[in-house]
Amino acid sequence: MTIEGESYQVVDCQKIGKCVLHYLDRPVVAEVVGKVAKGKVDAERRHTLRTFHTGTHVVFAACRRVLGPHIWQNGAKKTEINAHLDVTHFASLTKEEEMDIENEANRIILEGHPIQKYFMDKAEAEKQFGFRLYQGGIVPGNNLRVVNIEDTDVEACCGTHCDNTNEVGWIKIFKTSRISDGILRLYYVAGKKVLPMLNAETKVINHLKDMWGINQTEIVPTAERIFKDYRRFENESVKQKEALLKLQVSSFLSSKSDRVLIDST
Repeated sequence: MTIEGESYQVVDCQKIGKCVLHYLDRPVVAEVVGKVAKGKVDAERRHTLRTFHTGTHVVFAACRRVLGPHIWQNGAKKTEINAHLDVTHFASLTKEEEMDIENEANRIILEGHPIQKYFMDKAEAEKQFGFRLYQGGIVPGNNLRVVNIEDTDVEACCGTHCDNTNEVGWIKIFKTSRISDGILRLYYVAGKKVLPMLNAETKVINHLKDMWGINQTEIVPTAERIFKDYRRFENESVKQKEALLKLQVSSFLSSKSDRVLIDST
């Protein structure tokens, strides 16, 4: 926000009645009553948060399709770096389940489902969509902002969203964990943030190919062979160390016995 030629960073906004309060990163340096304030949106940041926010709905829908209808959202967070979604589930995810959820999420994106955002009377919205509207928690007031991803997901949500799922671009789930009994957390990135992660994985693959002088399809069997050899040599090393220690103890005891005989004479 720019006021009287001075720029400020908006760190928070709160709606009080019909007014929106903007909290700045520092006190203003001049009298501002009656002055014009010009706001500018960080387009790149807004785009990232929009894809992450829409991606949360998509990942949630994918979880329900892969894991079952018992899945319920337990929380979510989006930053400029990555995002995570918490869902209810009775067990940790296997790598196959993680891949299935990621693949299903990207199928939803590629299918290009339209995303509608509109306000509805709360009672009417509940009658039409049920309490699945409140995946992100109960929304106060008698009017709901509904985000409806066609044939995919519908929730009461006030975040910024894309107009079509294909605008999300791509989703990459890079970590899952069981944060408490019955609650899973899925970490992911979307849109442009996927590229650095994919590039980092490609660099690792290329490094292993060059270091071992093999093709990509040979990385896994080569790594398994190296690991097995390492474990075998490690076990052999332990046995050799034990044998050496026994010889050292035996030699020490033998030399000590000889010294005792010499001293006694």
